Amino acid sequence: MLGTKTLPLVEVKLNGKGGYRLLLDTGANVTLLQTRVADELKLPVLRPGDKSKLVALESVQIGDAQFRDLVVGARAWEENIDGVLGFNLFADCLLSLDYQKQQIRLKKGELPETNEKDIFSYRLTNGSPALEFAVDELKLQLMIDTGAAQGIVVSHRTASKLHFVDALSPGPILSTFRTSASRALVGRLKGNIRFGIHEITEPTIHVRDEETEIIGSGILKDFVLTFDQKNHRVHITV
Repeated sequence: MLGTKTLPLVEVKLNGKGGYRLLLDTGANVTLLQTRVADELKLPVLRPGDKSKLVALESVQIGDAQFRDLVVGARAWEENIDGVLGFNLFADCLLSLDYQKQQIRLKKGELPETNEKDIFSYRLTNGSPALEFAVDELKLQLMIDTGAAQGIVVSHRTASKLHFVDALSPGPILSTFRTSASRALVGRLKGNIRFGIHEITEPTIHVRDEETEIIGSGILKDFVLTFDQKNHRVHITV
């Protein structure tokens, strides 16, 4: 990994050229390139558009692993990265993100059966993995979003059912590819988050008008995550 503990960037070659710095984002169900990168590589346009377009990409190379004959999106956004590697790119392999060692590992195989301790079955939300977490006294389906630097982001409706150490205070302005920018409220949970054998005490919660509630790299940075997309399983360990 490049970047920071909450921004899992990886250097890749696109059509044999690079390296380009792309964000490995399990919260994205497609691979996206900055428009400037697509134009620089002279990628064939499959579907034009005013703000975004679909382009053909012959190959993405990460280390010795190659992904070929891809259709990806191209659009411009204000991030100092060259693009985003979407979750579906890794559908045919085991994807591991080791935040502690700052490594991304790709290999063939599958995970063992779910045990609800450290190996879980996940469901798909907008093409991205989501798990049930016990947050305070609630059971919440949270999307696992490695592209988000925050820990937990929930809606105002969910926040009204949670208990906080102090009153919520104004936080950063957040935005995603799906939602417009808005200022979040921030507070420290008066309680724990539990999933299997793991427990996190009094984490920071971000609150904003967000349809999809997430757990991001602000918390995931303390774990190793391995995704098995063929069987919809994820192994979460320390």
